Amino acid sequence: GQLIVAAERYGLPELKRICERVMMGQVKLQNSIEMYILGMQVNSNKLTKKAFTIMRANKAKIVSQFDEFRKLSFKYPSLMFELFVS
Repeated sequence: GQLIVAAERYGLPELKRICERVMMGQVKLQNSIEMYILGMQVNSNKLTKKAFTIMRANKAKIVSQFDEFRKLSFKYPSLMFELFVS
């Protein structure tokens, strides 16, 4: 995650694309909250969308990851609306 953050910070779009491609293949239920937050931090629509899709398909399991879920709900309240209402 640190490499994609650095790529975003220092304006290295090719490195960011490579990181995105690799990370997209690593998104799974167990890290979907973390990947969603990372995607938001580095303005990666692809990573954010992939993580959201997994979270939405597994709402009950996501809520059971209470600490991460609570952190996410405070930081991105609009996500909670999208996740549970739409």
